[in-house]
Amino acid sequence: VSGTTLSGGQKQRTSLARVVYSKTQTVLLDDPFSALDNSVAKKAFNGAIKNLLLGTGRTVVMVTSSQGFNSSREEKKKFRVFLSMKVRLPAKHL
Repeated sequence: VSGTTLSGGQKQRTSLARVVYSKTQTVLLDDPFSALDNSVAKKAFNGAIKNLLLGTGRTVVMVTSSQGFNSSREEKKKFRVFLSMKVRLPAKHL
């Protein structure tokens, strides 16, 4: 073992950190919590996405299948980013 391989969660957190440090104004996130457990995902959402990205006026488009990341009505007014939608495919498509 070389010691240089990262777990899926470490890769997710590293990618999120790169986005936070980037200068880009618009950020596209495709399921950034897929490899994180719930407690770490909530910390990443509140700390990195809500505070460091949205809190600094950047535009974030995020798609996730994770539960529990719907914003309150007040946050929706403040950030103007969240559209919550559940999609269920018929069994023959699974």
